[in-house]
Amino acid sequence: MVYENCNSYLLPRIKSFGMGPETSNALTHMIAASAGELSACLIRVPTEVVKQRAQAMAEHSSLSAFKAILAARHESVFSGLYRGFGITIMREIPFTMIQFPLYEAMKRWQAKRMNKPKANAFEAAICGCVAGGVGAGFTTPLDVLKTRIMINKEVVSVS
Repeated sequence: MVYENCNSYLLPRIKSFGMGPETSNALTHMIAASAGELSACLIRVPTEVVKQRAQAMAEHSSLSAFKAILAARHESVFSGLYRGFGITIMREIPFTMIQFPLYEAMKRWQAKRMNKPKANAFEAAICGCVAGGVGAGFTTPLDVLKTRIMINKEVVSVS
């Protein structure tokens, strides 16, 4: 929803700067995808924190992990649930800036190659798999760092 609304809002405005259609499309998809990921992370990060802590605990219970976050004395509940938000954004934004423009360009390329107005659902799914794989390949080190930050029980200062 955020992605599509941002696309609709931004594309004519970015085109008005006089960039070519490919550049305008790519830039629009990058910004819209980043806005979508930022809003999605507001919900996804607490869910990921609980899930990953549950996986790291002996009893593997999401309820136990959530209770541990609520009972933590060394940080607030908000800090516990949003631990790793910054690194998640630092991983998600590059991922989506690679994935979405590549996905949209691959769909346009496939439609043009097949001389059709747009790619069908199967072709779009293949384009999405390839684009997601390329994005994940480049951002996996950030994903490992994100997971380690989220499951760490102690707050660690960067300085």
